[in-house]
Amino acid sequence: MRTRIALALVLAFMAVRPLTAIAISFVPGHFYTTNYFSLDIIEYDAGGNVLGSMTPAVVGDELRGLVFGPNGLLYVTVVRGTGFAVVALDSSGTVHETYTGNV
Repeated sequence: MRTRIALALVLAFMAVRPLTAIAISFVPGHFYTTNYFSLDIIEYDAGGNVLGSMTPAVVGDELRGLVFGPNGLLYVTVVRGTGFAVVALDSSGTVHETYTGNV
């Protein structure tokens, strides 16, 4: 019985997980979130519809928080063990700058 429940939960998660896109668009009025269970950044339109997601090529355990900079790059906090980094990404997920820190 537990196996069936676990399988059902996995299948339900996979059904609602958005398809990974090569890039997301940086459009005013859209919403962007990080996923606690993966390194995905997900883009939504103003109606809450998933438009795409990307998994940037960053080394870390999880993504927490993001903000757009005045230069048009997306700054994302990456948890790394007991430390962290802030990475500056373009819409394709390419890292342009990394700022490391320790806690």
